[in-house]
Amino acid sequence: MNLRLFAIAIASAMLLSACGAGAPADIAKEPANPTPATTDAADVTTPAPPDTATPPPVIPTGAKQTAGAAGQAPPATPGGDTVADTAVDDAIDSSLGDHQRYRPVIDAFQAAVAADDAAKVAALVHYPIGVDIDGKPVVMKNEQEFVARYAQFMTPDIRDAIVGTKYADLFVNYKGIMFGSGQAWINGICKDDRCKEFEAKVVTLQHGPE
Repeated sequence: MNLRLFAIAIASAMLLSACGAGAPADIAKEPANPTPATTDAADVTTPAPPDTATPPPVIPTGAKQTAGAAGQAPPATPGGDTVADTAVDDAIDSSLGDHQRYRPVIDAFQAAVAADDAAKVAALVHYPIGVDIDGKPVVMKNEQEFVARYAQFMTPDIRDAIVGTKYADLFVNYKGIMFGSGQAWINGICKDDRCKEFEAKVVTLQHGPE
């Protein structure tokens, strides 16, 4: 080997050793997951906690609410659905006949008087019927006369007694069904000698006791 060439090779090797091995610092690679910059504590918003309030109770779909469960009495309906109504039904049955024949007439009579419907009231009356007009007794012979002079004898005290008497408060005896303190009466009118067939009608309209 040429001594000159050998000297050059040795010098080159020594030069490389002095510079060191590896990549230069200015081209070093960045880490794959860099650490984020520090954030000021004042800029951090703490998320609100989840709502942990107890949800409203679920009512079973098959549950039933009974009448009177909220402190209300069951409504009174035709047919005797309360104890008092049943007592009136029984009194009518024993004194006058089938209460189911009287109840529709009672309801219709009160409704017609409340509505000031003279024609409907007149259709429920048995004629002739005596009334009082200006302190004098007057006999109404038919529906036409009754309607024509209705406002003259259907005074506030008679009207209020009829409308204001509840079914459960009606007085019943063999003479009929009484409203108020006697301002109106309903009774059965026989259609045959043995009274097998009868019709419930208004038989009395008068002022109550002073």
